[in-house]
Amino acid sequence: MAALNNEFLYSTGCPLTTFHPFPKLPANLRALISNLAAPAPRTRFVELYGYSAPTYTPKIRYIPRLPPLFHTSRETRNFSITHEGGTLVHFFATEKEDKKFYVNFSQDIIFLSSRFTPSGKSTETSRLRKLSSLLKPSFLSRVCKIVVTYSSLDDYAAVGKVLLDYVGLETLYVAMCDWWSERSVKMRLRRGRPIVGYVMWKIEAEMRIAEGEETEDEEESREEIEERMEIRRKRRVLECELRLDEPENRV
Repeated sequence: MAALNNEFLYSTGCPLTTFHPFPKLPANLRALISNLAAPAPRTRFVELYGYSAPTYTPKIRYIPRLPPLFHTSRETRNFSITHEGGTLVHFFATEKEDKKFYVNFSQDIIFLSSRFTPSGKSTETSRLRKLSSLLKPSFLSRVCKIVVTYSSLDDYAAVGKVLLDYVGLETLYVAMCDWWSERSVKMRLRRGRPIVGYVMWKIEAEMRIAEGEETEDEEESREEIEERMEIRRKRRVLECELRLDEPENRV
């Protein structure tokens, strides 16, 4: 018997790219196949960009990309969401099913690059403020990690008050290098970067001032207050170098 080429479907001799009878398989068998096909959960950067009129709804980019199972069918998408441990999120402007996007708040890093707005001139504070207006409080309170790229235009005077809305924020990264930065930003960085640690110190100082001036929310329970304060005690601001400019990741 001649050896069969494993790259082809035996019955047709055509490359096997789809398997239409899959939905007709028993549910337990479909679940087993999905489980075998799903990669291990991992941390991703979730970039929000292209925030502009008339919809004011940013585009979404995942680095690395979401596994193919997210796009195969509704069933495999739901399986992947459960497998990865995240949830579907929507912006304030819409609750439509096709406008929801996936995030694992405890693991993924929200990425606000300089191309968050088309002009590329938004400051770190303005991007954080816009994000807080885009997400419902129930979603915003679950954001744990954010990376925002350095603009060289921010004095950080208002960043403390903006960050008060991020009650679950554990780590704020300020990336000093951004592929999408405008040429003027890159030129200013080449002429001289801030002293290492200055941006971190400035943001932390403004955070402490804003927290000290904050009034108590009467609707918060004692347990909620203690949990919020514990997160704040552990909160970190870190300067970093971000390298996401590989050709396969550029869009």
